[in-house]
Amino acid sequence: MGRGDLGLEKGEDTIGAMFELEDVETLEQFDRAVEIRNPCYWMMPSPGFQLKALTAELNDDVRRRIVLVRHQGKDVGYIRVIEAFWSSAKNLFSGSITYRLDDRRDELAKALIPVFESLGQELGAETLTVWVHSDHPEQSAALEAAGYQAGQVNPITASKLNEFDPSPFADSLARCQAEGYEIMSVAEWKQQHETDWVHQFYDLDMKIMADVPMPDPWQNVPIDMFERELYSPGVSFDLMFVAVKDGALVGSSSIYQNLVDATIGNTGLTGVLQDHRRSGMATALKVISMLRAKEQGITTLFTDNEEKNPMLGLNIRLGFQPILNSTEYRRNLV
Repeated sequence: MGRGDLGLEKGEDTIGAMFELEDVETLEQFDRAVEIRNPCYWMMPSPGFQLKALTAELNDDVRRRIVLVRHQGKDVGYIRVIEAFWSSAKNLFSGSITYRLDDRRDELAKALIPVFESLGQELGAETLTVWVHSDHPEQSAALEAAGYQAGQVNPITASKLNEFDPSPFADSLARCQAEGYEIMSVAEWKQQHETDWVHQFYDLDMKIMADVPMPDPWQNVPIDMFERELYSPGVSFDLMFVAVKDGALVGSSSIYQNLVDATIGNTGLTGVLQDHRRSGMATALKVISMLRAKEQGITTLFTDNEEKNPMLGLNIRLGFQPILNSTEYRRNLV
């Protein structure tokens, strides 16, 4: 645990005048962290053991610092700074800044930025990025005042699955079947390809990710980290689907049922290899995964897409409605 004078002003009454930083490692600490995190990420709350497991999946050479920020004996913030191992950009770090949403949230939003930057500098960051939801305007204002530039915008949309009608998309499913595509769960694919299913799924995922609109150049993540993520808490192979053509994987779509509230679902990656696009396959994958999610008791499904990504238009056609935006902010430290 370290102390630092990271305040906005001097004086006992200023919330930033003295913070204690407590590295988050144990389950008890992660349980405390989610008490701060989850109200900020209400559309994707997590139990402490899930955040702990996700952190443990990172390879040892990935630079990171995860801390609880304390003030006057109380947890007031939770900050993550992690090397962007998914990008080829040099010394790029991404993170999150969450804090108690009380009557001092404006001051906390401002006071925690120097903590975030100090942690990044300790790790060797040259550029820091953080995503902010539009229901936290005080955080956007604080970041802009600190010199951060707004970049990519991802609208977050939601579908009420009890209102979802798949009938308008029956033609897409029939067309895919007629053209020789088969859609199955990853559980089924795994059973059929016990020895090499991870490598095949990894190759598909990395090819799709290379085409996803992102603020920074993509590089493939290590396969051992990818495999550990497949066995993370909250991952169900019955809610993950793949499209198969002539025995090869050509597309996928995943949904994750929330471990705090089982009526909430969050989508993972949906995509189709370039040679198989314009076939209705992405629509078919989404429809089948949404129907399975509904069967599993999910009533509200959240997703996000870059604002110019055609997948956003598909989701709107499927009945997803915009609820807020997620905006990337970044600042060069050198």
